[in-house]
Parts: sequence; structure tokens; C-alpha cells
Amino acid sequence: MGMKLSDNGANFIASHEGGFRLSWYKLNDGMMTVGAGHTIPLAEAKRKGIKVGDKITKTQAIKWFEQDCSGFVNGTNRLLNQFGFKVNQNQFDALVSYAYNRGLGSARYDNGLYQLLHHSKSVNDISKNLLVYWGTNTYYTTNPGKVKLLASCNLYTSVEFNDKTKSGLSYPKGTVFTVNGIKKSKNGVPRLIVSNGKFVLTANKEYVKKV
Repeated sequence: MGMKLSDNGANFIASHEGGFRLSWYKLNDGMMTVGAGHTIPLAEAKRKGIKVGDKITKTQAIKWFEQDCSGFVNGTNRLLNQFGFKVNQNQFDALVSYAYNRGLGSARYDNGLYQLLHHSKSVNDISKNLLVYWGTNTYYTTNPGKVKLLASCNLYTSVEFNDKTKSGLSYPKGTVFTVNGIKKSKNGVPRLIVSNGKFVLTANKEYVKKV
């Protein structure tokens, strides 16, 4: 029996995705997304009659998140067994989060969890390579000055993104923010400090772009 994703791991993944977004929006890679990073191809969305701005319930968002996590948990266990790695709970959570963001991958592709494990000779190598494969490419780690939203985003009152810290302020795609600085969450996720330090915005390059 394989390892399971912990509550801390699930919360980290959801916060990494910017929380549960209840309106469908379009990404730049030909996908539609909603909830905590639940995606479908544009062609499938069109076939199902889903349009940008359509709403879902929080219950539906959580259900899809749990289903998506289950697939990546199973895939992570399979790849760890394939490459012969034994990891602890925190390491397992981090790898599931990596797979959730970058995909499970395969020998045919140059991205995803498969490649991370394939290029690692030990668990310590995995930790080092994870930063190379993921950290610097996904988030702004230095102040970009100004950013433009690539999708509708919420502002938060803390670097710890959850329902309690969500400000209730949501801004549409194309909104430009001046960034006052960068701080990291307790899990090491970079966040952008905006509005003269009053609010916090995601630093994920899927949602914001330097201008």
C-alpha cells in the first residue's frame, strides 16, 4: 500500500494554486481552469458549454481537487517504486505537489516528476533537483517591479493563502500592480507584496507577468 497525501500537503497544494477559484477562466496553454488548478482543454469546455466566468460551487471545487490529488498520489507512489526511492511524509507531499503542478511526465517528455526522479541518484538529489526543475521557473523570486494579471486573482491579507486570509478583493485579468517586495510563506512559497504592503498577491508566473 502506497503513501497518502497529508492534510498539510493538500493545504499546500491548494494554496500554491491560489486557493479555490469558483469561476472558470482561460490559461495561455489552451486550457480552462477552475477550483484549485482543475483544468480541461478548451475543446472539452466548448463541448460541455462551459464559458469563461461560469460559476461552480465550493463543494464541487473541493470534490474535483480531491479527485485530482488522488491521481497524482497514485502516480507519485508508482514512480517512487519504479525508481526505488523511499521518502518521508514531507518529501512525499512535496513530490505530489510537484507532480500536481508539472505533471507526472514520462520517458518521452522533458518535464514532470518522471524526469525529476530519473535525474536523481538519491533522495538528497531529489531535493536539490526539485529547486532546479521547479522553484526558479514557476515563481518570481526577486521583485519584478510591476506585474499584470494573466487571470482573475484574489488579494490576501497574509502570505499564508486560505479562506480566512482572502481579502474579498478580486481583480480581473489585465490589472497591473506595483510590487513593493517579496515574502515567503512558511512553506517557502514566494508571495508578492502589493498595495503599499497592505495586501499579498500570488507570485506564480501562470497568473502574473512582469511588465
